[in-house]
Amino acid sequence: MDKYNVNLKFDRKTLKFGKSPNTCEFIDFHLDNPRVWDLYLSFATDMVHLGHKRLSSEMLINRVRWETMVDTTDKKFKINNNHKPFYARLLLSLPRFKDTKFLEVRQSCADDLSYSECEILISPYV
Repeated sequence: MDKYNVNLKFDRKTLKFGKSPNTCEFIDFHLDNPRVWDLYLSFATDMVHLGHKRLSSEMLINRVRWETMVDTTDKKFKINNNHKPFYARLLLSLPRFKDTKFLEVRQSCADDLSYSECEILISPYV
């Protein structure tokens, strides 16, 4: 079984229950476009190995946008800007990034996702 077809113990409907429209859109985008997360995580890991102590989610998303040929299911944008804070929280929920100050997060619509929900969304990567 590859990491894109993992049988996780949740379904979209359950995960999206009671969430804001932005959060629901992100959950769908994230689950439908796993390659975006692969690239985001890869670029973040590369930057850490190069000695960078702090970066922005915007920089990582823009690298995915402009340095790759990844196709996504979004009809308007390759990656919607609304997804940046969600990807930041997913990254910071990984054990190797959890206690770092690699990304600074501010209050945003992404706060709608709990830490445990972030862990569910990235569970194939932990």
